[in-house]
Amino acid sequence: MESRATTSRTDSPSDSNPLWRLVPLVHRHKWRFWGGMSLINGGRLLEAFMPLFLKIGIDRIAAEDYRLALPALAIPGLMVLRYIAFNRGRRYVREVGIAVAYELRQRLYWHLELQGPRASFMPTPSSACCRKAMTRC
Repeated sequence: MESRATTSRTDSPSDSNPLWRLVPLVHRHKWRFWGGMSLINGGRLLEAFMPLFLKIGIDRIAAEDYRLALPALAIPGLMVLRYIAFNRGRRYVREVGIAVAYELRQRLYWHLELQGPRASFMPTPSSACCRKAMTRC
């Protein structure tokens, strides 16, 4: 993994939200991010089918039809599938967040290194931040 991420600058005044500057970084991990989001939504869709099987079971009991194997096994099956999909999706999205945070941290350290040692020992409030960040490397 490269330590110096190359992204285009988006400092135009039309950007109303600074979070738009993260889009190029997340775009590098788009398959993992959108795959994770799809799994999370798929888990929610599986969760939405549970009341349907509950309704089928209740309707069969009310009609004195005691074939309850399908609804009785479908609900725990959907619960297991939902758990797997939702947790895997959250994990993928979290891994993208960790990768983006790592790239941002590497970019910050790279910019601090470009300033050189003289900039980090000047008597300004930002130099204290530079010294703290450089000692953590």
